[in-house]
Amino acid sequence: MIAIKGAVLTVIFSVSSVLSTPALAGQNVRTKEFLSFGDEAKAQFIGSTIWTASVIATQIEQSMADCIADWYTDDPATVKQRNAEILNIMADYPDSYPTGIVVAVIQKQCGKFGG
Repeated sequence: MIAIKGAVLTVIFSVSSVLSTPALAGQNVRTKEFLSFGDEAKAQFIGSTIWTASVIATQIEQSMADCIADWYTDDPATVKQRNAEILNIMADYPDSYPTGIVVAVIQKQCGKFGG
């Protein structure tokens, strides 16, 4: 089970890096650098990471995928609010990695992947 959890998180980290801004692809960008990116780039990265996590969750536990979809929604005002919440948390952890923060927030809201 631990191997599955690790594999799931690895996929989320990998896919979100590929789908997000070119500046993040293949780099170990820390949160402090990420926060200096433009608002559109940050929103795209957060959205891509959450989308990736949601798709993976459908293969693990549908209720988690539903929770992620309900929490993030398609409502622009809610998305903006969720992104602001995530960015505020990132500011508290400048030496962490952006994907790790997004995944941690998702898991706090909807439970751990594979467990």
